[in-house]
Amino acid sequence: MKRLLLPLNLQYFSEEPPAEPNEPQEPNEPVITMTQAEFDRKIGERLAREKAKADKAIQDAKDEAERQKLAEEGKFKALYEAEKQAREKVEQERAAERLLSTKKSLLLDAGYSADKLDDLLDFIRARTKNQRRLA
Repeated sequence: MKRLLLPLNLQYFSEEPPAEPNEPQEPNEPVITMTQAEFDRKIGERLAREKAKADKAIQDAKDEAERQKLAEEGKFKALYEAEKQAREKVEQERAAERLLSTKKSLLLDAGYSADKLDDLLDFIRARTKNQRRLA
């Protein structure tokens, strides 16, 4: 006779599994009962809170954008003023060059020699400064 290595009880597999006990199990969370009106009121309250949060976040973002805009405007204003002063300085230099050019051409037309122009212009400048000081 052959001996089986692992004897099996085939009857064990043929039986139906034992039935679960019919005892009600304790729910993990308590069951809450409420009317439709109470449910609608709670949902409305929750939506109002979330809307208030969203409105506050939007207002904060707008305020921050306004602060940044004002800060940038302050920077741009300073840059504008610096550029304006630089432009005025260039315009003054151009005007002085045009005046000097006009003076030279008038002196040449009056018959003065080109090598004496610088001395004559220095004399004119000194005389103009003295007149301004006396006025």
